Amino acid sequence: MGKNKHAAGHHVLGIDVSKATFDAGVAGPDSAEDLRTIRVNAYPRTLEGARECLTDQGGPGPLESVVMEATGSYSKQLAGWFRECRPDLPVFIVNPIRVKRFGECLGVRTKTDAQDARVIACYGVGRKFWPSDDRSPELQELDRLHKDRDALVQMVASEHQRLSDAVRCEVAREVHRRVIQQLEAAIHDLDRAIQGQVEAAPDLHHQVELLESIPGVGFLTATKVLASVGDLLRFERSRELSAFVGLAPQERLSGTSVHGRTRMSKKGNPRVRKALYMAAMSAMRKGPFQVIYQRLLEKGKVPKAALGALMRRMLVVMRAVLKSNLPFDPSLLGRGPAKVSA
Repeated sequence: MGKNKHAAGHHVLGIDVSKATFDAGVAGPDSAEDLRTIRVNAYPRTLEGARECLTDQGGPGPLESVVMEATGSYSKQLAGWFRECRPDLPVFIVNPIRVKRFGECLGVRTKTDAQDARVIACYGVGRKFWPSDDRSPELQELDRLHKDRDALVQMVASEHQRLSDAVRCEVAREVHRRVIQQLEAAIHDLDRAIQGQVEAAPDLHHQVELLESIPGVGFLTATKVLASVGDLLRFERSRELSAFVGLAPQERLSGTSVHGRTRMSKKGNPRVRKALYMAAMSAMRKGPFQVIYQRLLEKGKVPKAALGALMRRMLVVMRAVLKSNLPFDPSLLGRGPAKVSA
């Protein structure tokens, strides 16, 4: 499924989410001209509340999609309830910063839940969004396990930094050594939980095995990418996937005076980029990806830019492997990104 397209005359249900309730209003093509025309109601943030909200909007009716801001688990859970009530209705969770900027363009000065719902609804009209993130419960749990693991790894790094401080006394050093041991044991427990989560889901286990066949992609990289991104095949083209993750090139050219260096956009999930960075660092040392990396350097790319291009290529290959449902084939690298993404 590609990006959604709002047909003329279709309406969008905009939702402002909080812990116990949510405010919802429907906007049409001309609603942004006068936000006061959008009627907003409040509902309990429950499955019944989502069902009641859809009933108030006239059931199937003219609704094109549901749009809400990202508010962590609150918005994800509510989005799941809406999908349960209306599987045919796309539900999108959008970046709050973009909604805020859109509201500023409209000249909105009032900050209330109802007004936010109006702005979100208008923001969704006529816009294109990434394909819906409808991850399975297994992937959602896997994502939570990886987030916990990443947090503990960061804590271990901080403890090692404190341990390296030359002015600390031996008692303090011993305390930090014990903390590191406890954290590493906890990381080991999470690793086993991640392994168990994958082995308990046959389809997920098969996908992980396919991704592990790619040079440089290990178990943790494969599971983190799948857990964070979801179904890689929901993107029609590989360039959409690269942009979603934050690996797409971003140019800075304006007039005759602004000629900035092309950089990685970094607008996606930083945890996925970090996983792909470590995978690329491993793959660039030997094998087919080393050949690509050296070729990029010979063409004049600086090492950092070449590594970023290698990360994008690895992500494209991951999608291609899952699409073919076959282990990694080096011939994929010889086709170029355009054919790999077909």
